[in-house]
Amino acid sequence: SVRAQIPSSVSVFTFFRIRIRATMSKRKPGASDLCIAAAKGDIAGLRKLVNEGKLKIDKADYDKRTALHLACSEGKLPVVRRLVEELGSEINVVDQWGGTPLDDAIRCGFKPVCEFLVSKGGIIGKTAFAADDAGILCEAGAKGNLNCLRGLARRKVDMNLADYDKRTAIHLASSEGKLKAVKCLIEELKADPNVYDRFGGTPLDDAQRHGHKETVAYLKSQGAVSGKGGTVSTQDAADLCDAASSGDLDKLRAIVKKGIDANSGDYDLRTAIHLAAAEGLVQVLKCLFDELEGNPNVVDRWGGTPLDDAKRAGKKEVIEYLESKGAVPGKFTMFSDNALITTNAAGKNDLATLRGITTNESGLGPSGAPGPIMVDVNEVNIDKRTALHVASAEGILATVECLVEELHASVDLRDRWGRTALDDAAFGFHEEVVAFLKSKGARTGKAALKLLETVGDDDSQHSTTASLKL
Repeated sequence: SVRAQIPSSVSVFTFFRIRIRATMSKRKPGASDLCIAAAKGDIAGLRKLVNEGKLKIDKADYDKRTALHLACSEGKLPVVRRLVEELGSEINVVDQWGGTPLDDAIRCGFKPVCEFLVSKGGIIGKTAFAADDAGILCEAGAKGNLNCLRGLARRKVDMNLADYDKRTAIHLASSEGKLKAVKCLIEELKADPNVYDRFGGTPLDDAQRHGHKETVAYLKSQGAVSGKGGTVSTQDAADLCDAASSGDLDKLRAIVKKGIDANSGDYDLRTAIHLAAAEGLVQVLKCLFDELEGNPNVVDRWGGTPLDDAKRAGKKEVIEYLESKGAVPGKFTMFSDNALITTNAAGKNDLATLRGITTNESGLGPSGAPGPIMVDVNEVNIDKRTALHVASAEGILATVECLVEELHASVDLRDRWGRTALDDAAFGFHEEVVAFLKSKGARTGKAALKLLETVGDDDSQHSTTASLKL
């Protein structure tokens, strides 16, 4: 067995690491090596793999991910330039989810990389992040992202494509006062300036409601007209939300005095109470409840309550006040990717977020009571990685202890490659984390065991001795 090969003077941890290294040093380089070098920004390593390792630069890994995908994901612009201009990477290569390198750059927010790719003919593919073309269009419009809008147009996406509420890119661009985006959509991409949303609102209504005078003037010059959106209750609800988030009590009172219900929701059923809670404005909440008959348990489109907003934002005073008013948590689904929340918090040692939003798979929080926000601590991302995998890989003992002892995270979940949290800790030489996980019964995954068993006996003693010298 593998255990029988371990010299008595060597720890299991050290032996495990050395055998892995020995095997890794023997294998031929492949697509994963290209991806790793690209992600690290190792241009010399990429050249060596191509020139000496005889690898094609677009050789893809198990998920059809290439070096260019990874360089774009990490925002490594110098590497992206070398890959495209020197090594001849295919700029629009797609992974197994249909994602292009431009998708990765957009998703990760690396504007210089996006601009370079677009200048070289990069296009958006069937992106791997959670949105359809309409959602991407609307987000690009709201942010004034001209490169993204043009990229979608090159892919023959209809610029008037609408989301579930018939909101379009030009509605969102007008709402945010993104004049350049509005001009691009109308003049260059031929978007309709008079498209109506579910509530009868036009882009002009959005621009007028939010006081974007230059955008209003431009839209009118293009023949834009007002729809019913200027008179429906969603506009008043939006005004309520604006007043609440800015702490404008006089405006709140004036709107409600007109006969508008303080609990009115906008197109996403978000209310003034949600916004005040999210911003931590106790005085606004007191006004809404004590004077304007606000409901502390009003729910938005995703089932979220004001208490959810306060907890997500970490507003302790608001949380206490809302609970004194009988507020209860709702269904916390504002984020489309729960695993993104938990893994990100774990990687940053953000224990407050982990404790505030997680439950175990039985729906219980740290104390054994129902969790305040229903996010499973064992949520996995697209590679089946959990918060515990990430914390273990980073060697963050405090987070690992919190996840296992307080939040009851499973120690034996395996990722796409069969690795457990123990494997991650071992690979990173995080001995304290390894010891803790072992004390909790953690085991290594099948992938790591298989790798160990492929190593012969001939070089094991030599490798172990070399390691001990280190």
